[in-house]
Amino acid sequence: MAFALAVSGFVWFFLFVFGVFEFNYFSPAKRFLLAGVYSLACWIAMSIHFFVIQDYLIKHLTIGNTILLICSMMVAIGTFNFCLTTLLFQWEPFSLAVLLKNQIYVLAVGTIVAPFLILIHNNYLLKKNAGILSPPGLFVPDMVITLHSQYGKEKLVVNVEDLLFIQAADNYVDVYYQNGTTIKHQLLRNSLSAIVNELNHPLLIRSHRSYLVNLHHIKPKRPLRKELRIESGGTSYAIPVSRTYREEIARALERYS
Repeated sequence: MAFALAVSGFVWFFLFVFGVFEFNYFSPAKRFLLAGVYSLACWIAMSIHFFVIQDYLIKHLTIGNTILLICSMMVAIGTFNFCLTTLLFQWEPFSLAVLLKNQIYVLAVGTIVAPFLILIHNNYLLKKNAGILSPPGLFVPDMVITLHSQYGKEKLVVNVEDLLFIQAADNYVDVYYQNGTTIKHQLLRNSLSAIVNELNHPLLIRSHRSYLVNLHHIKPKRPLRKELRIESGGTSYAIPVSRTYREEIARALERYS
């Protein structure tokens, strides 16, 4: 949570050094501690947001969603501050007017840093969502992944560029990959869901409850209504696309194309 820590550090610095929002009435030692309490509240509010919302943002990445995240975080931070002021320290009454005042305080500080936060966070999500992808066709030579069987007795090590798709087959997964000029496939005793969680690679995306595909090998770079084509070395496979994953596949292809 480096992002949340950085913002919380700024909050502490702003409160302690400048003594804003009546913090200048406290001695330096007490102001140091109080600024730490409020910055901790800021960190907790942001961390909860990241934990709850981050996965959704990665799948639905837009500037608008990032702005909504920043705004909702400011509201949460203002609410945390309100609880500290009225319930913990009991400096002011528990009232709507005090709640609104705390929201205004946070908004005042937030307008200073919000544009930078939006740019930084959106850039972070872009990199995480795309896995800092190279242009299509360009792969780091040692970009390899390892697929394990359920109990770790078997494994398959393959270059990401060579992996075509993985198909669920009862209690096994059937891994199709390119080995030189030939296409091979290997069964591993594991579930597709476990493989998806293990790999967690931006190029590998689920198209169906029974299929995990490599975006690099989808030709053309747009899914058909009910299926897509995986092509490699003159061989083509028809892969089903379910309604559940259709929009996610379309967004992924749009980013990758």
